[in-house]
Amino acid sequence: MAGVALALAAVLCWCTVPLFIKYFTLFFDKHTQNALRYSVAAVFWLPALAVMLRSGRIGRGIWIAAIFPSAVNTIAQVTWAWSLYYLDPAIVAFSIQINAVWANVLAMCFFRDERGLVRQPFFWLGTLASTAGFVLTMGGLPDLRSHAVLMGLAIIVAGSIPWGLYPVIVRRNMAAYPPIAAFAVIALYTAVACDVLMLGWGEPAAVFTVSWGVLGWVALSGVLGIGIAHVVYYDALNRLGVAVTAGILLLNPFCTAVLSVLLRWEHLRPVQWMGGVALVAGTALLVYAKQRLGRWQAV
Repeated sequence: MAGVALALAAVLCWCTVPLFIKYFTLFFDKHTQNALRYSVAAVFWLPALAVMLRSGRIGRGIWIAAIFPSAVNTIAQVTWAWSLYYLDPAIVAFSIQINAVWANVLAMCFFRDERGLVRQPFFWLGTLASTAGFVLTMGGLPDLRSHAVLMGLAIIVAGSIPWGLYPVIVRRNMAAYPPIAAFAVIALYTAVACDVLMLGWGEPAAVFTVSWGVLGWVALSGVLGIGIAHVVYYDALNRLGVAVTAGILLLNPFCTAVLSVLLRWEHLRPVQWMGGVALVAGTALLVYAKQRLGRWQAV
């Protein structure tokens, strides 16, 4: 239950991220806003990281262990932000869930304790329900064949592999370290990579053309949607495993859609709401499958 609570906390934080990024498209390019948000998150956890390093709670090995997860995270973040320059928040939040397929497949390849889910009927029912929800959501788009939609979907599909690989690599490389330390190092590496991308291909001068209010929203999105969300997410991964954590995160697009509609940024068709309900149902089935797996392993 603690793992489920942590995963739901990550959902509450992450459901706001597409809305923030879509808003920032009015002021920044994808590289600049990624650099700003991740730099805020890195600075937010830097004092805690310094304390743990000085106290000896974590060893120097964390700097090596975090390299690969940071590279994967950087690619995933760039594609995620890029897609929102073509699609609306709720649609991106729903369609990005295709990464759950990769997350499940890769998790079963890397971790023996995840493979028992294959024998759980409720796991397959949850996967089918989630897939059906994805198809209904995307099928409800009125301009499915337009250039912007196709470009956005292409970016999402291309980014689905690093998004699916990310939780697997985090669990494999960073499980031995406290969640705060693990993400603090990954955030630092990712921020540096995003800063390099911004300086090379972005427009950093845009920072000086926006109001303090916009910069305040950037800071809030960095702390809430990156800094806090990732830490509770890492802890959930260690407690629940990759497959079920990914399943719970399927609640994320539904929450984003509700917020986007309430803010009158989008209008979703009934068939797309049906897809959201199917995603929630699939999440519940995945959690139940994990519970049954735990009882089966105990026996």
